[in-house]
Amino acid sequence: FPARTAASALEHLPAAMRGDVIRRLSVLSEPSPAALRDLDAALRRRFGPAAGDSNVAVRRAADIITQAGRATGDAILDEIRGSDAGLAGQIRELLFVFEDLYRLDDRDLARVLSECDQGALAKALCGATADFSERALRCVSDRVGAALLEEIEMIGEQPADVIEEAHREVIAIVLRLSDEEEITIAPATTEA
Repeated sequence: FPARTAASALEHLPAAMRGDVIRRLSVLSEPSPAALRDLDAALRRRFGPAAGDSNVAVRRAADIITQAGRATGDAILDEIRGSDAGLAGQIRELLFVFEDLYRLDDRDLARVLSECDQGALAKALCGATADFSERALRCVSDRVGAALLEEIEMIGEQPADVIEEAHREVIAIVLRLSDEEEITIAPATTEA
């Protein structure tokens, strides 16, 4: 399912409701009232995991929060943490942010970059560290790298919201390719 679409819908909900929606999605199971059976089946076909597969549900919740953007995601996690700290921790471990592109090996990073719109990628790199930008440019052809550098120079500094939207576009590609098992996202390392 498209996490980006769900994240967009999530942004339109009242802030007080977002955490509850993600919490419910994360622990989605068979409802007991008979009147909800048909609705449950339709939602599961479109959005939900197989009954009892909470890892898939938590992964979906994390993908939606990832696509919702950092501020919205942090607010949702804070709300979930208030009622279920364990679930908030599970979701937090699965979140993928632009900086996590460092976790991709060069082959997988090159695969992601090849799928990116060049304009969006240029904007995304405007907000990246010099180290990551250099690594990204090494993962594309010389011709594409030169075009990206030229575009970055032409667009100049970008507002934070434009950079975040570009990051979301790149992340959406990462999540799609990961779901299609075309790339592998290494687990995040935890600091002691």
